[in-house]
Amino acid sequence: MRIHKLPSTVFTPLEDGTAVLLNLQTLAYYSLNKTAASIWRLIEEKNGLTLDDVVSSICARFEVAEDAARIDLRAFVEHLARFQMVKIDQP
Repeated sequence: MRIHKLPSTVFTPLEDGTAVLLNLQTLAYYSLNKTAASIWRLIEEKNGLTLDDVVSSICARFEVAEDAARIDLRAFVEHLARFQMVKIDQP
């Protein structure tokens, strides 16, 4: 699974470490906690990275088991895809 940020999605970091996403076409608005904001920054910096890349990065940065990270990240990315903020390419 490759994750691509859609150009219509705007990321706005907030002072407390959280952030918001806004899709300029659909006007969908999504709040991110600190961990989700970190994940989004990674997606934005390395557009087209794989879910495995994100899992590895998050496990290295936070104390989380790989299996748990994979399940949670997949759900998060699929949720963002439903809001048309990312596009997912399945192998």
